[in-house]
Amino acid sequence: MLFGLTKLRRKVVPLRAVRGKAPATPTSAPSASSRALGDRLRAVATTKTPDEAMALALQIIREEFGAMAVAFCLFEPRYRTLRLAAEIGLSDEGCNHLRTARDGVPVGWDMPLHSLLNRRAYLIDTAARNRYVPPLVEHPASIGTLACIPVEAETRPVGSLILITRAPRRLDERDVLALRPARRALALLTHDLRQRAGDTWAASLAS
Repeated sequence: MLFGLTKLRRKVVPLRAVRGKAPATPTSAPSASSRALGDRLRAVATTKTPDEAMALALQIIREEFGAMAVAFCLFEPRYRTLRLAAEIGLSDEGCNHLRTARDGVPVGWDMPLHSLLNRRAYLIDTAARNRYVPPLVEHPASIGTLACIPVEAETRPVGSLILITRAPRRLDERDVLALRPARRALALLTHDLRQRAGDTWAASLAS
């Protein structure tokens, strides 16, 4: 399945979506810098606590992509629920919107959950004018692109990475390709944190 840019057939939600795997060609291979990003994230697993490790991982991603805000939501397959695990740069209101989202239940902002379950990366360039996107940062009008990017282990959903850039910085399919090593590293980091902390870390997100 090709990793190309497509338009969603939803008139009320102007989104761009990137779906599938990249073709195995030199132009689609991750760059040296994106591979280095993945290596940096994999090294984070030695950080003392799950909260510290995830915060450091998000800071690395934020700096790499020049984002004004970044968040990671952890998927709980038993309840088909996303819970906010860590964030940098969100407003208090934004944190509340991302705190919990459950499939089929009108609680929280569920677009990252749909992105994960549909295995699509959503790139939204009109977030401030989109009535289906709540305010996530202090000045929503300054958003360049809001991206919801699924994180998977093989084909198993792990979580959702939310990236928000400040205009005029915009994200496109090349940025999603560049995030492939980082997404794999985030999946491995999440698995490692679950192994080290057991169910304690995941359970603490619901509190």
